[in-house]
Order: sequence, then C-alpha cells, then structure tokens
Amino acid sequence: AALEEAIDLARKAKDPFLLSQTLNGMGNVFNWIRELEAAEPWYLDSLRIAREIGDSWSILENIYYLADGNFGLGRIRKAKELFSEGLRLAMDYGARGYLGWFIGGFYSLARREGRNKRAARLGAFSESILNPDGRYNPYFAEELGLDEEVAAAEWKIGQNMTLEQAVAYTLMDE
Repeated sequence: AALEEAIDLARKAKDPFLLSQTLNGMGNVFNWIRELEAAEPWYLDSLRIAREIGDSWSILENIYYLADGNFGLGRIRKAKELFSEGLRLAMDYGARGYLGWFIGGFYSLARREGRNKRAARLGAFSESILNPDGRYNPYFAEELGLDEEVAAAEWKIGQNMTLEQAVAYTLMDE
C-alpha cells in the first residue's frame, strides 16, 4: 500500500527518477515473494523510465532483475539476452559491481546447462569482484560436481583473468 501511494505521488509530482525507483520497489516486492511474472511489468516500466532519463544505475539494476526473473521462469534465451545486454552496459558504464552480478548470472546459466568447468571460471571471477577477499572453498567442487583438482584449477584460471578476458569469456558461446 505504501508503494502504491509512493507511485501515485511520484506520478503527481512528475518526478521520473522517483517514479522509476518506486516502480522498481514494487517489482522487488513481487520478486522477494518469488512472484516473478508479477514483478516483470514493474521492472519493465522502471527500466523504460530509467532509459528515458539516462539513469545508468537503475538501467543496470532493472536489467539484472529482469534477467534473473526470466532465468527463474525458465526463459533461458531471454535471460541470456538480458544478462548479455547488462554485462555490455556495465562495461560501458564502468560499473564493476554490476559486472560481478551479470557474470554471476552467466555462472547460473552455465550450471543449469551442465557446463560446470565454465561455471567454475565464471563463479571465480564473479566472486573476485563481489568478494575480493574470498578464497577457494573445496565445497565448490562438490557444488559443481567436479573433481577437486579440476575445480581448483578452473577457479584459479577464473580468479586470474583480467576484466577484459573475463567479459570476452563470458560472452563467447562455447
């Protein structure tokens, strides 16, 4: 109810930034309760406005949540398109944290596709951005269904990639 009121107030105030933020907030409410289809139109509206006003951070956030929602709904092709778009934009904007999020999305896609070595590299690089002090955990091999030695080697490769290498690897279709 509070968000509905905030949306109405943002519309009355003709404040596109505030409207984009409140629409995103409504999408988040549905996302948090895993009503992914109900969240989608809110994120799409928020994204449309964010693009109109050039709010790069809100663009990235909405694209990420739309990609993640499509992944959760089993719309893999659409999720890949959105993760790719977000990754490219994050590079253009120099948004390092979002790069970690989008590469993490590709980690999830690789896991779903059973491409576990690829997932290991992507997971390691994403982790290097989102948790720079993180270390390899042997549970990672078990989580991915990989031999311990293979998982550790792939992790090391992922951790040692440059940003440009990681983005190119993420976007290539093996």
